[in-house]
Amino acid sequence: YCSVFAWPESKAVFVPFHTDERLLTDSAQTSDEPYIIAAGRSYRDYQVLADAVAGSGIRTIVISGSGGAGITKLPAEVEVHKEVPFSELVRLLRAARVVILPLQDRRISIGQSVLLQAMALGKPVIATRTSGTVDYVSDGRTGVLVGPGDSEELSRAIHHLWDDPVLRAKLGDQARAQVATNH
Repeated sequence: YCSVFAWPESKAVFVPFHTDERLLTDSAQTSDEPYIIAAGRSYRDYQVLADAVAGSGIRTIVISGSGGAGITKLPAEVEVHKEVPFSELVRLLRAARVVILPLQDRRISIGQSVLLQAMALGKPVIATRTSGTVDYVSDGRTGVLVGPGDSEELSRAIHHLWDDPVLRAKLGDQARAQVATNH
């Protein structure tokens, strides 16, 4: 915000976002179903995700707002659902193999709610490297960061995690621990 609005550094302070602690204490088990999921309404780049999974055979669920996902070329792998109730979103996040947060490169912080929900559930997350995600994801430790608008890099990251259950578990465990400690 200091950069965007030309404020002095003394005018702003970073306050970490939080998530619902019930996601950490809920006794429901997570699973590793054969699909990836992306969710959220604001400033998502679902077209990059669609391009990244096209032809992969990886089932991809996109949860968007009522305005839709903005995907102009919908590959067979992608299902779009609109306005899903929170309980259903949590159920789908909990069961997903990987959670994707494809974001537009904005100078504002976006995507933290879904990001922290997925991390609290112990899910491995691939997120676009933006001002909001770098505050919460340590690349290679609590998730994977990819460049904005880069469907090829996103595709490589998806396939890498899809094929590596040990890495998925490690990233998910470390992400959950971070949320429990800091968020």
